[in-house]
Amino acid sequence: MLGDPWGIALDSSSNIYVTNTSPAGIAVYAPNAKGNTTPKRLISGSLTQLDGGLEGIAIDASGYAYVVNWDTYFLLVFAPDANGNEPPARVDSAGLYAPDGVAVDARGRAYVSNGCQDNPAYVAVYAAGANDAEPLRNIEGRKTKLNCSTSILVR
Repeated sequence: MLGDPWGIALDSSSNIYVTNTSPAGIAVYAPNAKGNTTPKRLISGSLTQLDGGLEGIAIDASGYAYVVNWDTYFLLVFAPDANGNEPPARVDSAGLYAPDGVAVDARGRAYVSNGCQDNPAYVAVYAAGANDAEPLRNIEGRKTKLNCSTSILVR
């Protein structure tokens, strides 16, 4: 299943989530997976809105998978039991430009790193449970020293 994997994350049970750009999808492997193993779940297909621009992935405390898509400028959120060709539980695209990394804090707020190319880098912060919403705020500007942000981590 792995074809140009980009992002990787673990859930609270140590399941391994990997974003693939070709074919586009999220492969979920058992905690003890090794070698040539089949994913225990595969989120892929036209209803998922996942395509070749998949980048970062994060799993929140409730098991929701947050994935950013560089090509479509989407933050897609999938239910903990998502499998196959099913649509995301939530979608945010407002305020995103070339998202690359995503992290979720203990309160469920999503932080998305954006920018590079022709736009300055910034971090968009979304409220917990946001769906088709504007970011709460952006961390941006010359003083931030952000330049072509990619990965992001919050504690």
